[in-house]
Amino acid sequence: MVSGDAIKNSLASGAPPLIASWLGPTKLITAIIFATITNIIAYLPFLTLPGSMGEFLHSLPVVLTCSLVAASSATGISGRQVTALREGDKQIPVVTRLRMEERAQLADVQNLYVYSTQGRQKAPLRQVSSVD
Repeated sequence: MVSGDAIKNSLASGAPPLIASWLGPTKLITAIIFATITNIIAYLPFLTLPGSMGEFLHSLPVVLTCSLVAASSATGISGRQVTALREGDKQIPVVTRLRMEERAQLADVQNLYVYSTQGRQKAPLRQVSSVD
């Protein structure tokens, strides 16, 4: 939704459709990353709850974090359609994903970065998980 608005704004500023479709999602990547990190951080305190409530809610942040990392990785590798441009009667899908050299092999997933919940530190995914 937001990527579509960014593309429309670029088109309104006079950018050609191809450039606008690239600039829209690219301008928003930082916001998307921080929104994902914010969601993860918001649910982490559930891990520290004591008693039966803590046991009940313990899986929520674990599942949420795994889901967000998996969805981001899948989007980076396979891509996800964020909007479509119309050129006459033709619709052109706009897909966001990593550059070809960053997603050429499955082993490249291990080089994606996972950001720390404390500070601005980051680490390659291979340091916190294994890809089989």
